[in-house]
Amino acid sequence: MKFSLNKKSIAAGAVVLAIVLFFLISLIVKSATTTKKYMYFYSYDSDDICREVREYPRNSSINLLERFVSDLLLGPITIRYRRIFALGTKLDFCVVKGDELHVGVSEDALFLNPDSMDIRTSAELLRKNIVKNFTNFNKIYIYIGGTIVFQE
Repeated sequence: MKFSLNKKSIAAGAVVLAIVLFFLISLIVKSATTTKKYMYFYSYDSDDICREVREYPRNSSINLLERFVSDLLLGPITIRYRRIFALGTKLDFCVVKGDELHVGVSEDALFLNPDSMDIRTSAELLRKNIVKNFTNFNKIYIYIGGTIVFQE
């Protein structure tokens, strides 16, 4: 068998190489501009804690921690996972004081429904999500409607 290069095969090879290079460069640029955060939710199907991956822009004017907690309160993307708090719960405040984090959520978190969990379990799962994604806090305080419900 004789192998020969002609202009068409060289052009096709150049196009394939250009596509591969474009794909690799786009992956590098995307990873440099976003950061992955993991959200943990309980499953409807079992008592297992399941994980979702979300990507956030690295250079955002919005505080990453506040955005993460707000997204967490909105609930999971996967319909087979349970919300942490009741529907309608919003972030009231998110304050960092040195190595302490104070997170306040609205009073809507007090309303129990079949989609959410009890207050203690919800607060512990909120804490777990924060600790797994932001490792620089030694103490976390969680407030509902301005009243402290969890501290560690």
